[in-house]
Amino acid sequence: QYSRALQHYLHLLEHQEADLNLLYNLGLTYQNLKRPEEAQLYLEQAIALDPTYAKAFYALACLAYQQEVYQEALEHYQAAIALEPASAKIASGLAMAYQQLGQAELSIRWFQKSLAAEDGNPEDHYHLACLYEDLNQPAQAMQSYAQYLKFFPYATDALYNLALLHLQQTEHKKAEHLLRRTVEI
Repeated sequence: QYSRALQHYLHLLEHQEADLNLLYNLGLTYQNLKRPEEAQLYLEQAIALDPTYAKAFYALACLAYQQEVYQEALEHYQAAIALEPASAKIASGLAMAYQQLGQAELSIRWFQKSLAAEDGNPEDHYHLACLYEDLNQPAQAMQSYAQYLKFFPYATDALYNLALLHLQQTEHKKAEHLLRRTVEI
């Protein structure tokens, strides 16, 4: 599918002047084909045409994140959020990059911003819960797991982690209930 799209976009590029959407789509297509160098080239060309195109910065950030170049990903996410400050998707990406860079407090802040947005990703509750666990903040972790489970009630990993937290808090009946749910699933 992506190979056909690539051929189509390259054909267009041969027969017309490169425009923002074409360059961006070429970048995304190369990214999906696991060809990061070409993806980066076309995404950077899209940004050169329009330095206010947040989608291209976001795509570059995702590309850098996939390659585990987290500082570079962070810089691209920051450029994207400056252009689209209300974007939950970009806020979530920033949170993930900060988390990978060991900056837990900034990561938490951006996950919270993502979740507060209208189009926030409920999976960020899980990431937030894990961060709170790492910071030894069980009450916040439990609250985040509970929020996550409202969206994904059969997520056994979250049920199990929440049960362990209840055990640590000596809430044995709650832990037992959650562990039973985990086994039933």
